[in-house]
Amino acid sequence: MLAYAGVRVGRSAAGFGRTAQRFQQQVEPKAARLTRQGETAQKLAFRVMDRVEFLEQRGAKLSVTMGKMMVLASAAAEAKRKIDKVTGYIGL
Repeated sequence: MLAYAGVRVGRSAAGFGRTAQRFQQQVEPKAARLTRQGETAQKLAFRVMDRVEFLEQRGAKLSVTMGKMMVLASAAAEAKRKIDKVTGYIGL
């Protein structure tokens, strides 16, 4: 009886080993695919962050440029007022 129980336990252990091996064969390709997808997503995230940084720098340059344009527009308006004032004095 004890020998029979030992055989049954041995067969059960072997069955568990085969089940574990099948499970591993199913899981490993999925894990590898998920790893590749994760790496791809990470690369994409880095590219997006680089693009965001570039656009932020571009936006900063544009706001500086707009500030300069506002100063130039203000100076042009002031010059026009002075020219109008002078031409008004001389009757042009």
